[in-house]
Amino acid sequence: MVNTHKRFRSRFWSIVFFVLASFIAFSIGGALLASPVEHAEMDVSGVWESTMEIFSNNLSLLVLNFLGIFTLGAINIYTLLINALDLGETVAIAFHYLDAKTVLLRIVPHAILELPVIILGISVGFLPWLLIYSKVRAPECTSNLIRMAIGFICKLFLVCVALTLIAAVIESNISMR
Repeated sequence: MVNTHKRFRSRFWSIVFFVLASFIAFSIGGALLASPVEHAEMDVSGVWESTMEIFSNNLSLLVLNFLGIFTLGAINIYTLLINALDLGETVAIAFHYLDAKTVLLRIVPHAILELPVIILGISVGFLPWLLIYSKVRAPECTSNLIRMAIGFICKLFLVCVALTLIAAVIESNISMR
């Protein structure tokens, strides 16, 4: 049983690293595709959002990613592409108009928490594939593995919600100012 838990966690972290690598690759793609000229007239002076608006937006993405379990990760592929391309484009355009220090001070404080939550949430959507793989490899451990996976998902969700709230507070009170 202990080996099953270790293998499950090890394979989950393999999924996380794959999602992270994909996220980085698509973010770079978004940066390369960014066109600062299209955004030259953009006025962002009144865009300050409240903590609850930011938290609500990020929480809805988190819930969507966790519900991706029921689509075998199809929703998660979509959110991976959209979020990574958008991040790459946003950072590239920000560097075009602002100095590096300003960009980093506006992004890094909340992104340190927000990006891992996005990566973990996207990764959770692919857990059914891990369970299917595990069932094929060791059918006798399936019920214990499913119980353990549900507990793992619940704990991970609570941690991600807490990190999302902290990131929203930082974004609305520090990063956006």
